[in-house]
Amino acid sequence: METELFRGQFSVIRYAIDSKTSSHCIVKIRASPTHGSLMFATPAERMKAALIEYETLSECQHENIVQLLAAYCSDNAFQLLFMERLYEDIFQRFVRLETYSEEQIAFVIRQIVGALRWIHFCGFVHGDVEPTNVMFTTKRAWHVKLIDFGRARHIGSRNGLAGDGQLLEEWTAPEVLLLTTKKVSNGLENNSAKNNEDQSILANQQSDMWGLGLITFCLLAGFHPFADETDTPQEVRRNVLEQRCDPNLYSSSGKRRSTQIRFLGFKETAFAENAYRRSTFTSLVSIRSGNGSPT
Repeated sequence: METELFRGQFSVIRYAIDSKTSSHCIVKIRASPTHGSLMFATPAERMKAALIEYETLSECQHENIVQLLAAYCSDNAFQLLFMERLYEDIFQRFVRLETYSEEQIAFVIRQIVGALRWIHFCGFVHGDVEPTNVMFTTKRAWHVKLIDFGRARHIGSRNGLAGDGQLLEEWTAPEVLLLTTKKVSNGLENNSAKNNEDQSILANQQSDMWGLGLITFCLLAGFHPFADETDTPQEVRRNVLEQRCDPNLYSSSGKRRSTQIRFLGFKETAFAENAYRRSTFTSLVSIRSGNGSPT
């Protein structure tokens, strides 16, 4: 084992070296499904979540998905080994750049769409599409990998909450947030929430579309449509469940009007409050960047 790369609530990711081949790799270490405890999960749910993560990674190999090398399960740890070392997440890359173009954004989003379309074709939902789970492979290359399948589910299965920690409200689809709302306050209880409640039971591709839409919005507009630094988790949750993404937030000032129009069309497909009104990735309307290439 080498340097620690990331530490979550219930898992640790470290750089490692294969003792047999001396090749560099990444290892994700999480508590064994039969050891310790994960929030919102019974031992059976933890076991199922770990197996689905392994199954998803095994069956969904793709050029834009982190490549699984091996998996090991012991009495106190569950380890997943991945072939490549990764450099930085999508927001770290764009923040580091002084300027960037719509074409660069489109190039990255196309890769995420390709990975998610393949995952869905294989019968799975990623379940946690957010910036830290989209990683660049090197400092200079623009090749990205989708990582962290700790919340992956079979499409149509019950949307459980056994994963690698608490959900991040600012990146979670409304129908999934509703699952964590045990007691709905008067301020949150409305018809749209009630309509979505039944639909939140089953894992669906449209929840991944929500995460992709948020990443795209943030890269184009420069801010999050439902959260800022001063908002509490409860306020973010309320914003996601109650507010619509205002198209006027993405101003045409300093932007090409054609880009704004295309983006607003994408917003309507990605941020529909009703999950089943969002587009799937196979029916995603082509949004073209300034040079005419589809995203």
